[in-house]
Amino acid sequence: IDNRTRTSRRYRMTYTEAAKLNAFYDKIKSIYRLKDVIRYNTRKVIAHENVAAHCFNVAVIALLICDDYDLGHNIQHRSIVKALLHDMPEMYFNDITHDVKEKLNLQSILQHYEDAFYKEHFPLYEDLMTKYQSIVDEVVAYADVLSVKQYIDNEIELGNLSPDIKEIQAATYIRLRKCKQALETAIEKEKKEHGTLA
Repeated sequence: IDNRTRTSRRYRMTYTEAAKLNAFYDKIKSIYRLKDVIRYNTRKVIAHENVAAHCFNVAVIALLICDDYDLGHNIQHRSIVKALLHDMPEMYFNDITHDVKEKLNLQSILQHYEDAFYKEHFPLYEDLMTKYQSIVDEVVAYADVLSVKQYIDNEIELGNLSPDIKEIQAATYIRLRKCKQALETAIEKEKKEHGTLA
């Protein structure tokens, strides 16, 4: 008996185990497609950013926001998970920029699709992803916009002074103020209603 035969007998799986492993691998493989979904794909940019990198950045920024506001481990954990998953549906419908979503009033259409996506692909996190979570949602929204600022600042450092970048930069500063205020309002409301952060 050669080593290959010994190994295959040693790690033999039942049909059910193999099917579960294949289904799990298919999910992992589909997530990998996010590295090929390029953000700002209709804009003049120097450095391309993919959705996978963006989700990672948003998650780390969410972690830091939770530390900065001393929001506790429960909110921090949920914020990181939500940040990691927040753009997952884009593996199927691509990146649609914030300005296009607003101009074409796509929010409700996309929300319907995203809710169905999370129900099918991430059922354990469906409530987190589809129901308003107050502080968690505001942390992720703020982190998302800070990630945009991070990207735009990098583009400017690289020498991109195009009208596209200036337009995104101006809109980002407005969104940053709104998101920061919304987060701080949600924190204050939670403290008044419950005396603590859940």
